[in-house]
Amino acid sequence: MTTSIETDQVHSPRPWTSLLQDSAVLAPVRLVACDMDGTLLEEDGSVPGPFWGMVRALQEKGIKFVPSSGRQLATLQHLFTPASGLSFVAENGAIVEADGDVVFRHTLDQSAVDQLIDRVRELQTEGTDAAVMVCGSDMAYMESTEAHHQAAAMPYYRHFTVVPDVKDVTTDVLKVAVYVGNAAAEMTDELRAVSGDACRTVHSAPHWVDVMNIDTNKGRGLQELMDIQGLDSSEVLAIGDFMNDVELLEVAGVACVVANAHPDLAAHADYVIPANTDHGVLQLLDRLLQVV
Repeated sequence: MTTSIETDQVHSPRPWTSLLQDSAVLAPVRLVACDMDGTLLEEDGSVPGPFWGMVRALQEKGIKFVPSSGRQLATLQHLFTPASGLSFVAENGAIVEADGDVVFRHTLDQSAVDQLIDRVRELQTEGTDAAVMVCGSDMAYMESTEAHHQAAAMPYYRHFTVVPDVKDVTTDVLKVAVYVGNAAAEMTDELRAVSGDACRTVHSAPHWVDVMNIDTNKGRGLQELMDIQGLDSSEVLAIGDFMNDVELLEVAGVACVVANAHPDLAAHADYVIPANTDHGVLQLLDRLLQVV
Protein backbone atom coordinates (compact mmCIF):
# COMPACT_ATOMS: atom_id res chain seq x y z
CA MET A 1 0.00 0.00 0.00
CA THR A 2 1.28 3.46 -0.83
CA THR A 3 1.98 5.61 2.23
CA SER A 4 2.53 9.30 2.82
CA ILE A 5 6.04 10.49 2.04
CA GLU A 6 7.82 12.50 4.70
CA THR A 7 8.92 15.91 3.52
CA ASP A 8 12.60 15.18 4.12
CA GLN A 9 12.54 12.04 1.98
CA VAL A 10 13.31 11.93 -1.71
CA HIS A 11 10.81 9.89 -3.67
CA SER A 12 10.35 9.53 -7.39
CA PRO A 13 7.79 7.30 -9.06
CA ARG A 14 9.14 4.53 -11.24
CA PRO A 15 8.86 5.01 -15.01
CA TRP A 16 6.14 3.69 -17.29
CA THR A 17 8.51 1.14 -18.80
CA SER A 18 8.99 -0.41 -15.37
CA LEU A 19 5.26 -0.96 -14.98
CA LEU A 20 5.03 -2.42 -18.47
CA GLN A 21 7.68 -4.98 -17.59
CA ASP A 22 6.31 -5.96 -14.17
CA SER A 23 3.01 -7.67 -14.89
CA ALA A 24 2.88 -9.10 -11.35
CA VAL A 25 2.03 -5.62 -10.03
CA LEU A 26 -1.12 -5.43 -12.14
CA ALA A 27 -2.28 -9.03 -11.95
CA PRO A 28 -4.20 -8.71 -8.61
CA VAL A 29 -6.05 -5.50 -9.59
CA ARG A 30 -9.84 -5.71 -9.37
CA LEU A 31 -10.70 -2.00 -9.14
CA VAL A 32 -9.33 1.04 -10.98
CA ALA A 33 -10.08 4.42 -9.34
CA CYS A 34 -9.35 7.16 -11.85
CA ASP A 35 -9.42 10.94 -11.71
CA MET A 36 -11.09 12.71 -14.62
CA ASP A 37 -9.83 16.17 -15.60
CA GLY A 38 -6.19 16.13 -16.64
CA THR A 39 -6.04 12.35 -16.18
CA LEU A 40 -8.54 10.35 -18.27
CA LEU A 41 -10.40 13.05 -20.15
CA GLU A 42 -9.43 14.73 -23.38
CA GLU A 43 -8.50 18.41 -23.29
CA ASP A 44 -12.08 19.29 -24.32
CA GLY A 45 -13.47 17.33 -21.34
CA SER A 46 -14.73 14.36 -23.34
CA VAL A 47 -14.09 10.68 -22.66
CA PRO A 48 -11.64 9.16 -25.20
CA GLY A 49 -13.53 7.00 -27.69
CA PRO A 50 -11.61 3.73 -27.10
CA PHE A 51 -12.45 3.85 -23.38
CA TRP A 52 -15.95 2.44 -23.84
CA GLY A 53 -14.74 -0.84 -25.29
CA MET A 54 -12.06 -1.09 -22.63
CA VAL A 55 -14.44 -0.59 -19.72
CA ARG A 56 -16.69 -3.35 -21.05
CA ALA A 57 -13.65 -5.63 -21.35
CA LEU A 58 -12.64 -4.80 -17.78
CA GLN A 59 -16.12 -5.63 -16.51
CA GLU A 60 -16.03 -8.96 -18.33
CA LYS A 61 -12.88 -9.77 -16.39
CA GLY A 62 -14.41 -8.71 -13.07
CA ILE A 63 -12.55 -5.40 -12.80
CA LYS A 64 -14.48 -2.30 -11.72
CA PHE A 65 -13.66 1.14 -13.13
CA VAL A 66 -14.53 3.92 -10.69
CA PRO A 67 -14.51 7.56 -11.84
CA SER A 68 -13.12 9.51 -8.86
CA SER A 69 -13.52 13.23 -9.19
CA GLY A 70 -14.25 16.60 -7.68
CA ARG A 71 -17.13 16.75 -10.14
CA GLN A 72 -20.76 16.48 -9.09
CA LEU A 73 -22.28 13.00 -9.00
CA ALA A 74 -24.89 13.97 -11.60
CA THR A 75 -22.11 15.20 -13.89
CA LEU A 76 -20.25 11.90 -13.66
CA GLN A 77 -23.43 9.88 -14.17
CA HIS A 78 -24.17 11.82 -17.35
CA LEU A 79 -20.59 11.69 -18.62
CA PHE A 80 -20.53 7.90 -18.30
CA THR A 81 -24.06 7.19 -19.55
CA PRO A 82 -22.77 4.80 -22.26
CA ALA A 83 -21.25 2.53 -19.59
CA SER A 84 -23.52 0.58 -17.25
CA GLY A 85 -22.79 -0.74 -13.77
CA LEU A 86 -20.24 1.86 -12.69
CA SER A 87 -19.64 3.14 -9.17
CA PHE A 88 -18.56 6.73 -8.50
CA VAL A 89 -16.50 8.69 -5.99
CA ALA A 90 -17.81 12.23 -6.51
CA GLU A 91 -17.38 15.71 -4.99
CA ASN A 92 -13.82 14.80 -3.92
CA GLY A 93 -15.12 11.86 -1.91
CA ALA A 94 -18.04 13.62 -0.19
CA ILE A 95 -20.53 11.27 -1.89
CA VAL A 96 -20.07 7.70 -3.14
CA GLU A 97 -22.43 5.72 -5.32
CA ALA A 98 -22.12 1.94 -5.67
CA ASP A 99 -24.15 0.10 -8.28
CA GLY A 100 -26.81 2.83 -8.44
CA ASP A 101 -27.16 3.48 -4.71
CA VAL A 102 -25.60 6.28 -2.64
CA VAL A 103 -23.66 4.41 0.05
CA PHE A 104 -21.70 7.25 1.65
CA ARG A 105 -22.27 10.96 2.18
CA HIS A 106 -20.20 13.47 4.16
CA THR A 107 -21.61 16.91 4.93
CA LEU A 108 -20.11 20.25 5.91
CA ASP A 109 -20.99 22.24 9.03
CA GLN A 110 -23.31 25.14 8.19
CA SER A 111 -21.29 27.66 10.21
CA ALA A 112 -18.26 26.96 8.03
CA VAL A 113 -20.42 27.33 4.91
CA ASP A 114 -21.61 30.75 6.07
CA GLN A 115 -18.09 31.92 6.92
CA LEU A 116 -16.86 30.97 3.47
CA ILE A 117 -19.75 32.71 1.75
CA ASP A 118 -19.05 35.88 3.76
CA ARG A 119 -15.36 35.81 2.86
CA VAL A 120 -15.99 35.32 -0.85
CA ARG A 121 -18.39 38.25 -0.80
CA GLU A 122 -15.69 40.35 0.86
CA LEU A 123 -13.21 39.30 -1.81
CA GLN A 124 -15.65 40.36 -4.50
CA THR A 125 -16.04 43.75 -2.82
CA GLU A 126 -12.24 44.06 -2.73
CA GLY A 127 -12.11 43.50 -6.49
CA THR A 128 -11.13 39.81 -6.58
CA ASP A 129 -12.65 37.75 -9.39
CA ALA A 130 -14.33 35.15 -7.18
CA ALA A 131 -17.59 33.22 -6.90
CA VAL A 132 -19.01 30.71 -4.44
CA MET A 133 -20.84 27.47 -5.19
CA VAL A 134 -22.76 25.60 -2.47
CA CYS A 135 -22.97 21.91 -3.39
CA GLY A 136 -25.76 19.63 -2.19
CA SER A 137 -26.26 15.97 -3.04
CA ASP A 138 -28.47 16.64 -6.06
CA MET A 139 -27.99 20.31 -6.91
CA ALA A 140 -25.34 23.04 -6.66
CA TYR A 141 -26.20 26.68 -6.08
CA MET A 142 -24.43 29.82 -7.26
CA GLU A 143 -25.42 33.44 -6.74
CA SER A 144 -23.08 34.98 -9.31
CA THR A 145 -24.73 36.07 -12.54
CA GLU A 146 -21.36 36.54 -14.28
CA ALA A 147 -21.25 34.52 -17.49
CA HIS A 148 -17.62 33.42 -17.04
CA HIS A 149 -18.35 32.09 -13.52
CA GLN A 150 -21.24 30.03 -14.82
CA ALA A 151 -19.20 28.82 -17.78
CA ALA A 152 -16.42 27.72 -15.41
CA ALA A 153 -18.93 25.74 -13.34
CA MET A 154 -20.64 23.92 -16.22
CA PRO A 155 -17.99 21.22 -16.82
CA TYR A 156 -18.13 20.16 -13.16
CA TYR A 157 -21.77 20.76 -12.18
CA ARG A 158 -24.40 19.44 -14.56
CA HIS A 159 -27.12 20.31 -12.05
CA PHE A 160 -26.65 23.85 -10.81
CA THR A 161 -28.90 26.84 -10.48
CA VAL A 162 -28.45 30.54 -9.82
CA VAL A 163 -30.19 31.88 -6.72
CA PRO A 164 -30.35 35.40 -5.25
CA ASP A 165 -28.68 34.36 -1.96
CA VAL A 166 -26.88 31.04 -1.41
CA LYS A 167 -27.35 31.46 2.34
CA ASP A 168 -31.06 30.90 1.80
CA VAL A 169 -30.44 27.43 0.37
CA THR A 170 -31.79 24.70 2.65
CA THR A 171 -29.88 21.50 1.91
CA ASP A 172 -27.19 19.37 3.45
CA VAL A 173 -23.95 20.78 2.03
CA LEU A 174 -21.36 18.31 0.75
CA LYS A 175 -18.88 20.94 -0.37
CA VAL A 176 -18.31 24.64 -0.94
CA ALA A 177 -16.48 25.32 -4.20
CA VAL A 178 -14.86 28.72 -4.68
CA TYR A 179 -13.96 30.00 -8.12
CA VAL A 180 -10.88 32.25 -8.17
CA GLY A 181 -9.94 33.95 -11.42
CA ASN A 182 -6.27 34.38 -10.55
CA ALA A 183 -3.93 32.80 -8.01
CA ALA A 184 -6.30 30.06 -6.82
CA ALA A 185 -3.37 28.15 -5.30
CA GLU A 186 -2.47 31.13 -3.15
CA MET A 187 -6.10 31.63 -2.15
CA THR A 188 -6.26 28.06 -0.83
CA ASP A 189 -4.36 28.96 2.35
CA GLU A 190 -6.58 31.96 3.04
CA LEU A 191 -9.76 29.95 2.61
CA ARG A 192 -8.29 27.21 4.80
CA ALA A 193 -7.84 29.77 7.58
CA VAL A 194 -11.40 31.01 7.12
CA SER A 195 -13.01 27.56 7.14
CA GLY A 196 -11.13 26.38 10.24
CA ASP A 197 -9.89 23.07 11.58
CA ALA A 198 -13.18 21.24 11.01
CA CYS A 199 -12.77 21.56 7.24
CA ARG A 200 -10.49 20.28 4.52
CA THR A 201 -9.51 22.82 1.88
CA VAL A 202 -7.87 21.73 -1.37
CA HIS A 203 -6.81 23.35 -4.62
CA SER A 204 -8.83 21.03 -6.85
CA ALA A 205 -8.50 22.60 -10.31
CA PRO A 206 -6.67 25.60 -11.81
CA HIS A 207 -9.48 28.04 -10.86
CA TRP A 208 -11.22 26.14 -8.09
CA VAL A 209 -10.72 25.65 -4.35
CA ASP A 210 -12.93 23.05 -2.65
CA VAL A 211 -13.83 23.05 1.05
CA MET A 212 -15.27 19.91 2.64
CA ASN A 213 -15.61 18.10 5.95
CA ILE A 214 -12.15 17.53 7.45
CA ASP A 215 -12.54 13.77 6.98
CA THR A 216 -13.61 14.06 3.34
CA ASN A 217 -11.23 13.18 0.53
CA LYS A 218 -11.17 10.87 -2.47
CA GLY A 219 -9.21 8.28 -0.52
CA ARG A 220 -11.86 8.09 2.21
CA GLY A 221 -14.56 7.69 -0.43
CA LEU A 222 -12.56 4.97 -2.17
CA GLN A 223 -11.97 3.15 1.15
CA GLU A 224 -15.71 3.14 1.85
CA LEU A 225 -16.27 1.56 -1.56
CA MET A 226 -13.49 -0.98 -1.01
CA ASP A 227 -14.98 -1.99 2.34
CA ILE A 228 -18.42 -2.51 0.81
CA GLN A 229 -17.00 -4.61 -1.99
CA GLY A 230 -14.56 -6.53 0.20
CA LEU A 231 -11.42 -5.37 -1.60
CA ASP A 232 -7.92 -5.10 -0.19
CA SER A 233 -5.56 -2.29 -1.16
CA SER A 234 -3.45 -4.76 -3.17
CA GLU A 235 -6.45 -5.18 -5.49
CA VAL A 236 -6.82 -1.45 -6.17
CA LEU A 237 -5.07 0.79 -8.70
CA ALA A 238 -5.49 4.58 -8.59
CA ILE A 239 -4.54 7.24 -11.14
CA GLY A 240 -4.43 10.99 -10.59
CA ASP A 241 -2.96 14.31 -11.64
CA PHE A 242 -3.72 16.99 -9.01
CA MET A 243 -3.31 17.57 -5.28
CA ASN A 244 -6.86 16.50 -4.47
CA ASP A 245 -5.74 13.01 -5.56
CA VAL A 246 -3.18 12.52 -2.76
CA GLU A 247 -5.33 10.33 -0.51
CA LEU A 248 -6.74 8.43 -3.49
CA LEU A 249 -3.20 7.36 -4.36
CA GLU A 250 -2.33 6.56 -0.76
CA VAL A 251 -5.26 4.17 -0.32
CA ALA A 252 -4.46 2.20 -3.47
CA GLY A 253 -1.95 -0.60 -3.63
CA VAL A 254 -0.74 0.63 -7.04
CA ALA A 255 -0.57 4.42 -7.33
CA CYS A 256 0.02 6.10 -10.69
CA VAL A 257 0.30 9.70 -11.82
CA VAL A 258 0.11 10.92 -15.39
CA ALA A 259 3.18 12.65 -16.80
CA ASN A 260 1.34 16.00 -16.80
CA ALA A 261 0.51 15.74 -13.07
CA HIS A 262 1.18 18.46 -10.50
CA PRO A 263 4.89 18.04 -9.59
CA ASP A 264 4.18 17.66 -5.87
CA LEU A 265 1.94 14.66 -6.49
CA ALA A 266 4.89 12.50 -7.56
CA ALA A 267 5.85 11.98 -3.91
CA HIS A 268 2.68 9.92 -3.45
CA ALA A 269 2.97 7.72 -6.54
CA ASP A 270 4.57 4.39 -7.40
CA TYR A 271 4.61 4.89 -11.17
CA VAL A 272 4.33 7.67 -13.74
CA ILE A 273 2.35 6.86 -16.89
CA PRO A 274 2.02 8.85 -20.13
CA ALA A 275 0.12 12.16 -20.05
CA ASN A 276 -3.60 12.42 -20.63
CA THR A 277 -2.84 13.98 -24.01
CA ASP A 278 -1.06 10.72 -24.88
CA HIS A 279 -3.97 8.66 -23.49
CA GLY A 280 -1.84 7.30 -20.66
CA VAL A 281 -4.84 5.87 -18.83
CA LEU A 282 -5.94 3.98 -21.93
CA GLN A 283 -2.44 2.60 -22.35
CA LEU A 284 -2.48 1.46 -18.73
CA LEU A 285 -5.92 -0.14 -19.05
CA ASP A 286 -4.77 -1.94 -22.20
CA ARG A 287 -1.79 -3.34 -20.30
CA LEU A 288 -4.04 -4.35 -17.40
CA LEU A 289 -6.30 -6.25 -19.78
CA GLN A 290 -3.30 -8.13 -21.11
CA VAL A 291 -2.15 -9.44 -17.72
CA VAL A 292 -5.39 -10.30 -15.87
